[in-house]
Amino acid sequence: MLKKVPISELKVGMYVLLDLAWYEHPFLKNEFRISSKSEIEKIKGLGLTEITIDEKQSIISDEASPPVEEEATEEEKTPTIDTSILLEVLKDKAIEPEKKASLIRLHSTQIMKKLFEEPTRSNIKEVKKVAAGIADCIIKDDKTTFLLISMTNFDFTTYNHSVNVGFLALALAKSVFANSPHHDLQELGAGFFLHDIGKIKIDNAIIQKPAPLTEEETLKMRRHPQLGLKVLLEMGFATNEARLIVVQHHEKMDGTGYPKGLRGEDIHPYARICTVADVFDALTSRRPYRDPLPTFQALKLMRDEMVPHHVERKLFEQFVLLFKPPE
Repeated sequence: MLKKVPISELKVGMYVLLDLAWYEHPFLKNEFRISSKSEIEKIKGLGLTEITIDEKQSIISDEASPPVEEEATEEEKTPTIDTSILLEVLKDKAIEPEKKASLIRLHSTQIMKKLFEEPTRSNIKEVKKVAAGIADCIIKDDKTTFLLISMTNFDFTTYNHSVNVGFLALALAKSVFANSPHHDLQELGAGFFLHDIGKIKIDNAIIQKPAPLTEEETLKMRRHPQLGLKVLLEMGFATNEARLIVVQHHEKMDGTGYPKGLRGEDIHPYARICTVADVFDALTSRRPYRDPLPTFQALKLMRDEMVPHHVERKLFEQFVLLFKPPE
């Protein structure tokens, strides 16, 4: 039996039916049984005043009993990112590529936003879990991968940028390393998504400044690769892949990059891959002081002005091929 109930009366165990398009909510399906209080909060965040439930499919236990408040453990007191829906999306082979790509991008952005707001060890651990799942998806699903890198988000926030670079760099790494057993794309994915983690140690006024940085601010900003390594070391996530990507992703082929001024082959291939993705996303994102470039113009500018002194020519040529639709 279907009936409408106020949002305030939702309970765990109720079977809900969302009268919304799939892209208007963050859930895998429009009909599902509520399994947690966090899902209730997400439903409340949709701005609805009431919602349809199916009483026959609802399973609510001990309705008359008041909830018992249990004392949280130290781990539970630490805010953690909810990755359950995204991990379910990544595993579901029945979702069509367009919907899957859109859901992956939506939830990845929410997760990275939460990480930069609360960069705890447990949250970084959740991001690594998500990065591994996204890497597996990119390895196996060419159509979803193409859609992920084609769905441009013009908003240049640190968390949006981290998501965009994660998708782009993983797709390029897949192309470069093919099926080589010598490279762990799951760990590479974590490194790509966390490449800017050092920015949590930079003054937010500099990060969000709606104008070009001064020389002094630029020097402070250029500390973020080393600060990122420090964060990873302190929290126990400094894998070889992450260290190389985080520290070297702003090095340039001609030696004019930072923090160490490495040149050419001295820059690890993992970092060189990240650099290509990082530059492209910076060009195609909106800034307060300039409009984003369309994909073709950004690639043309990179070819004409950044190859080979900033980015490696061979990697750039492979990167361009990513934007060719799969057959």
